[in-house]
Amino acid sequence: MKRHISVLVLLFFMSIQGYAMSDKDPSDIPKPQVDFHGRLTDIDNIVTEGAQIAFNGHTFISAKRGATSVYIPFEKIDRLEIRDNEAGITSEQNEIPGNLILTDGTEYELEFQSKDEVTGTASFGQFRIRIDHIRSLKLTSKPDATRIN
Repeated sequence: MKRHISVLVLLFFMSIQGYAMSDKDPSDIPKPQVDFHGRLTDIDNIVTEGAQIAFNGHTFISAKRGATSVYIPFEKIDRLEIRDNEAGITSEQNEIPGNLILTDGTEYELEFQSKDEVTGTASFGQFRIRIDHIRSLKLTSKPDATRIN
């Protein structure tokens, strides 16, 4: 009987540990070949200044514009603004509406997948955030073909 209780206690603590940890390893955060810097504001209005910004591991944004899949390189992007974050999170929508503003001022309404992620590095370490938890992302500097080694 004592042995069964010990096993149950051990299993309990192991399961709690699994819930407390993220399901993704920080070493899985991609480092893009080109170093874009940006200012990310999340749904709690917390601003994070970052470098090595990537969208799903790439330096382009992929989304839907109507029935068309679009792929827009970071070089052309000024900022991204996500709409209806709270509604998307609470209802667990798969598609999240947003506005993409290009460097020439052109604006597009796009639909993103809620599982899309923005990753990067900040002064405190690395970060990863789902698109439905972002209010805005402003790309603050674009490299002159500077490659990361």
